[in-house]
Amino acid sequence: MRISLKEPEEEIIDQKRPKEYYFTNYSVEQRQQFLQSSIDYDTVLQESATILKDDQHIHDKWPYCQGKIINLHEYNLKIELQQQSDLKIKKRRPGQKQRAARKLALERSKERDAKAREIKKMLKKKFHKRGGKKNKKKPVLNPLANAASAPKFRTE
Repeated sequence: MRISLKEPEEEIIDQKRPKEYYFTNYSVEQRQQFLQSSIDYDTVLQESATILKDDQHIHDKWPYCQGKIINLHEYNLKIELQQQSDLKIKKRRPGQKQRAARKLALERSKERDAKAREIKKMLKKKFHKRGGKKNKKKPVLNPLANAASAPKFRTE
């Protein structure tokens, strides 16, 4: 019989992703296709200049762009003015009558809540049924209790 002191080696599992998962290597043909489909910085500037020159013909150039063209700066100014006016309205202090009415409304709502709670409590008290088992003592049925007495037969 042989005794070995070597332990079997555990398999090492490589759980790394391949380099292709993180990095791509495009072929020459793919790079040519990218160059053909892309737009240069200069062409973007030229197109934007021509768009600014004639806004009237923008729908002719791009028929898919049928939306309304707005000046973003002016539109944002309008929105800011509207927000400022809303803020002024929100921050103003209500008049004396409005403040008194608000206090009175709060007081009345508290009273209504208290009345509702009281009514609920009274209904609960009125229709309350006690649970639990009834405490009637039942007679113990023991068949041997009357065994000592004489038997009741016709032949007695």
